[in-house]
Amino acid sequence: MTPELEAFIRSLIQVVPTDELAWPEPAPATPSDRHDWELRVASLREAHNQRTLDVASAAGTLLPFSPPTAEVSVPVEGGQVTAQVYAPSGEPGPHPAVVHFHGGGFWMGDGSVLRRLDGPWCHQLAQDLNAVVINVDYRLAPEHRFPVPVEDGYAVVRWVSENSAALGVDPERVAVHGVSAGAFVAATVCLLARARSGPPIRFQALMAPAVLVDPAARYPAVSSLPGLDEAEIRRCAELLMGPEPYDPRSVSPLLAEDMSGLPDAFVATCAFDVLCADGERYAQRLSDAGVQVTARRYDAVHVIARPETDAQRYADLLSALRGALAPRPRD
Repeated sequence: MTPELEAFIRSLIQVVPTDELAWPEPAPATPSDRHDWELRVASLREAHNQRTLDVASAAGTLLPFSPPTAEVSVPVEGGQVTAQVYAPSGEPGPHPAVVHFHGGGFWMGDGSVLRRLDGPWCHQLAQDLNAVVINVDYRLAPEHRFPVPVEDGYAVVRWVSENSAALGVDPERVAVHGVSAGAFVAATVCLLARARSGPPIRFQALMAPAVLVDPAARYPAVSSLPGLDEAEIRRCAELLMGPEPYDPRSVSPLLAEDMSGLPDAFVATCAFDVLCADGERYAQRLSDAGVQVTARRYDAVHVIARPETDAQRYADLLSALRGALAPRPRD
């Protein structure tokens, strides 16, 4: 780890508690315990969400709050999910669209984090890219196990395509963007869209992607400092999948049999992140299958970087999205 990054992480440790928060069980002990279990999951989720906000505040990545242009309900299997829509100011559309999936280990990142951390970022992206950005509050594990989160993501992308005129969106210029577990959702949505012949997705942008869900995978420590580790990855996977055995090949984008025909990609990994190698393997597999890929590795731990590195990462993302979502002759 570079001395500059280590000093930055140590400065965060001084102001944000590093004590380990409790985690929920992946399932209630008995069906009759479900209500109490759901209350405990919600309480623990809020505590973890607050820790995320504390880290973001200390790291200087919290942008001024910006309310969404609109909040919408999107029909999904078994109910509906909400999404915040951020439209660019100025000229009318149709604009490109970016569907954003938050991170949070498959079970966190909703509520206050979604609106306070992801929301302002989506607003800034909408203005800088001159695009409509949709911030998706997909349903979370462990109450909603795989494949519910990714099916929610697919349903929202399909809804954007079907309602493109009302949203001021060009349905041929839609990208998906995800961070960590959200990148898992984004990558899987691309696989679903290919398998189901639509809706069209032009580009996928994946930040610190979690693309492998496999209880046999090993993640050696990359630093002695607190951060994402193998034990936490296993906990997140168990919350997503439940305690029953499963085939990682049926879940993990990294293990997809065929990568051909997937959208072009921007893959950003963090050099001091246990998920770095998985993300870079995914980028290489896409490239080997003929997909145009821009891969960048940043001086960062999982998701967290110094402000100047974070600014460069955002600039690179913006450049990749502008190039990918520019109008083409057939548009």
